[in-house]
Amino acid sequence: MPSFNAELTQLGQNLTENAGNWCHWCRLQFKAEELEEHKVKAHNVCTRCQRAFSRRPALIRHKETVHGTRKGFGCDVCNHRFKRKDALIRHKRLRHHIETGGMQS
Repeated sequence: MPSFNAELTQLGQNLTENAGNWCHWCRLQFKAEELEEHKVKAHNVCTRCQRAFSRRPALIRHKETVHGTRKGFGCDVCNHRFKRKDALIRHKRLRHHIETGGMQS
């Protein structure tokens, strides 16, 4: 059985290794290499901009549209481009008074 001093020394080493590696969302502490994976899996956090999302599909959509290479959607009336189809549909409805009938693929 390790002595109290040995346990205290080990605790100090663990705290030093993890110093500064706090999750801002749940306030848990991790090793540096585990923190990013924790944030993505537990809190749906984008590893590029640190933005958090309530649902995993929203994180995936964010990565594709903001950081990805998706071409986007263009308005056939004024050629304005949008990263998401729902934004194009809203634009057409508000700017050009065109109803597109929903968000079918």
